[in-house]
Amino acid sequence: KDEAAIEVGFVLYFLRFLVAFGSALLVLCLASLGPSGLSGGGGGSGGGGALSENFLNACFVSVLLVRDLTPNVGLFWYIFIEVFDRFRSLFLFAFQAHLFFYPLPLHIRVGRHRPIGPWLHCAAAVGIVAIFKPYPTASDHGLTLSVLLIPIELLRESEKQFAFLMSGLLFGLSMFPTMSTVWLARNAGNANFLYNMTLVINIFACLLLTEWVRAGMKLRRRQRLQAFCRGVVLDTLEAMLADRQDGSGAPGVVAADAVAAAGASEATAAKTIITDGPAAAGVRRRR
Repeated sequence: KDEAAIEVGFVLYFLRFLVAFGSALLVLCLASLGPSGLSGGGGGSGGGGALSENFLNACFVSVLLVRDLTPNVGLFWYIFIEVFDRFRSLFLFAFQAHLFFYPLPLHIRVGRHRPIGPWLHCAAAVGIVAIFKPYPTASDHGLTLSVLLIPIELLRESEKQFAFLMSGLLFGLSMFPTMSTVWLARNAGNANFLYNMTLVINIFACLLLTEWVRAGMKLRRRQRLQAFCRGVVLDTLEAMLADRQDGSGAPGVVAADAVAAAGASEATAAKTIITDGPAAAGVRRRR
């Protein structure tokens, strides 16, 4: 709780990442222009401009606008087939923009707690991108699984749930080609056959990622509690050793004298009960 919510190092690293990503994007755009586009000339047909337009459309614009609705293991294709044209912009903005809401809460809740927090944040980001990208493939989920299987302590924390959810994800990925063949090759089904498997894949992937992050948070809480208890025990032992070395006026000696006095009073009360009887002992206690 005494740590900063957002560290200065994280902000600087994020700014450097934005600068590097923007520079790389600018270089790619300039490279797509060709020699004629970079020199400002170009003869007649404007081949450099056409190359730049094709490059941008193929790499960025088509992905952002989701123009290709070929069936895949993602969620976009079926929804944008079914949605009305007048609502397409709204759904497109919602599906593409909601990814920007995850990094900051993940960093505040998970990523800032070292040493396991940054790894949890990175793995969660990989899984979120694999689930919500417009054109995912089975290899994206394979990359997510390979990242989640690295920390063995998190697998031990959520062993049964992780195995069940991973089995569901693998089942959906293995059944996806079968449903594609039933719908597109044999014409014995419809798009719902394939989209059902898409829902199975994405739901199990979301639950698997959530359970993995939850296991990491539980492990972090346990480690912090163990560190706190260890510190309390060590501080208490150090205080006791220091009290023993101080001398007779130390709290440890005073506590021992108090225990001896309490034992003597108990012995006196027991002797009174034996000699005078319980009634006399009760009278003396009331006095």
